Amino acid sequence: MTVFARLRDIAGNLDIVVVFVVALVVGVLDLLNVIKDGEADGVILPVLAALAFVWIRDRSRQRKVADQLARVATTTDGMWSLLTSGQSVMTLTGPAISRELTEARAETDRWLFKGSTGTFTRAVTLPECLEQAQRQRRRITFRLEILDPSDLDLCAAYTRLHQDLAPSGSEEKDWTELGTRRDLYATILAACWYRQRNRQLLDIEVRLSRTLSLFRWDLSWSRLIITQRGPAFPAVAIPRGSPHYNLWATELENSLSQATRLPLELATPLSEQPTAEEAQRLFTAIGLTVDLDPDDLREIARIALDHLDPYRDKIPTLNL
Repeated sequence: MTVFARLRDIAGNLDIVVVFVVALVVGVLDLLNVIKDGEADGVILPVLAALAFVWIRDRSRQRKVADQLARVATTTDGMWSLLTSGQSVMTLTGPAISRELTEARAETDRWLFKGSTGTFTRAVTLPECLEQAQRQRRRITFRLEILDPSDLDLCAAYTRLHQDLAPSGSEEKDWTELGTRRDLYATILAACWYRQRNRQLLDIEVRLSRTLSLFRWDLSWSRLIITQRGPAFPAVAIPRGSPHYNLWATELENSLSQATRLPLELATPLSEQPTAEEAQRLFTAIGLTVDLDPDDLREIARIALDHLDPYRDKIPTLNL
């Protein structure tokens, strides 16, 4: 301990030092008969009072320290329980991912998706959430952030990324830039089709991003699920009670606000089975550049309302 540290300790207990010195001086003077009889008795009471004051203050300090330690212990125990209970973040694999997404779709009144083409969202999430809303006669808010299909370089980069990461023989090796763009246009067309038929229940927005990511975020009222490249890869689920939920919700909403909003309210009418001509008119009306031939537009109109789960045969089973 340094000299300065010792001096700080003494200064912090100066009252005790003063009382001790006064008592010591009085005692020594009394022993040397410097103080007359009776005068020492008069000094004893103030010294005792000073000792009582010091003792009371010391007890107060101890109580404050004990309270602080108790608060720290409570906070530490709470954090430890959070980390060890598994309620903060859950790792999912295989069928558990599908189960978690199914539970997330139940009873939710909101959905925010941030990802690439939104194929699963278009085919499964949107129609199922809307069906739940219709059954319960409640409104649902849907927000989609997907890649910009008119950005050819972006779509080409996304396709190459998946091709480079895919193992030999997988279907991702056969992905094309055109296929990526068709999926994106189909997601936009589906959003417009559902919006036109459910104006009272569905509040939906589609925004276009120019940022690539391998991750997909699905945020419902009850949880956030982060997946990557399909159910064959591990996923993460964060329940609403976790401190991470609100942080991610804010981050996703901030990302959404920076993406380009499509004016779906300007979309031209779509029939029950949209045609290539209807799709072309709609994309032009909402400001999208479309340089596709009629066959591609017909394929977009076909897959837009296809409710077939794209991962139906790709969920790995557990060997128990």
